[in-house]
Amino acid sequence: MNLKFFLKNKAKQKGTVCLNCEQRISLSDNFCKNCGQVNDNRPISIKHYFSEYLSGFFSFDNRFINTIGPLLTKPGKVTREYIDGKRTKYVNPFQLYLHVTIVFFLLLGLFNTIDKLNLNQLNSKDIPANNSTSIDSLKNIITEENMQTDAIRYGYDSVKKYNFDSTKIKKDSAENTKTGFFDKLSVFLDYNKNNDTVDAITALRNLGYKNTYWNVFTYAKAKNLNRLITDREFIQTYASNIVSKISVALFFLLPVFTLVVALLYIRSKYNYTGHLVFVFHTQTVFFILLTVFTIFDRIFKTDFGFGIFILLFSLYLYKALR
Repeated sequence: MNLKFFLKNKAKQKGTVCLNCEQRISLSDNFCKNCGQVNDNRPISIKHYFSEYLSGFFSFDNRFINTIGPLLTKPGKVTREYIDGKRTKYVNPFQLYLHVTIVFFLLLGLFNTIDKLNLNQLNSKDIPANNSTSIDSLKNIITEENMQTDAIRYGYDSVKKYNFDSTKIKKDSAENTKTGFFDKLSVFLDYNKNNDTVDAITALRNLGYKNTYWNVFTYAKAKNLNRLITDREFIQTYASNIVSKISVALFFLLPVFTLVVALLYIRSKYNYTGHLVFVFHTQTVFFILLTVFTIFDRIFKTDFGFGIFILLFSLYLYKALR
């Protein structure tokens, strides 16, 4: 009885005409012989819709294993065979590249979100408790900041009543004589070491430099250089931002890289599309290795994972080009 009910219910799910190409098919056919669509007459459901989408998104099956192994261990082999016509056993290069980059950027976004949450927690812990002592300390901090601002804005004499340390203020109305980029950078580095909380505009005033775009830019870079030496969290954030920007740039510069490779191998038998396949494959390996060593640095809290990544990818690219 149960078997008959199952077969009857199964028959209702299938049809005798393909819904896609209207080709006549049998109830026993699971797929249309003409277009390959699944023989399924059931109304579309949320479960069916998302399962179909995910199966299409991750439809790598054995081709993924056949592609990813040789791609990582035998540079250039997958590209050469794919261009020569052996394509059925390999994942489409652009599809693989797109999936790997999506995973990388999702992971990078997750790490950036975690870093922001940790930073917010640290900042919240730094806020003093709501008591009279803490309020007095906050008042002292605010008063000192106001004194510094007044000293810079109006000069030392106007805030003399505060008994403020005059050595912290360098009054110099004339433009500083050191105008070269590296001279400025050296001055800014030395000043920022002892005044790391001072903003660029204030620092330029104290040092006697004009408030120009390039001076502000130079001071900001000097501040970043000092923080790269002393601030571990800033190093990780700075490196993450650089990697993110480089990764986005690489995505949009793929046609340019392909043109460069095509010019390097202008006498080869491969056309532009063939070189594009090579670039897709090498960039896929780039993001796979970058993902692996980003996770490595996060887990073991190291800074040398990125250096290993650069070394390995350089060797891989050399072998792949050969």
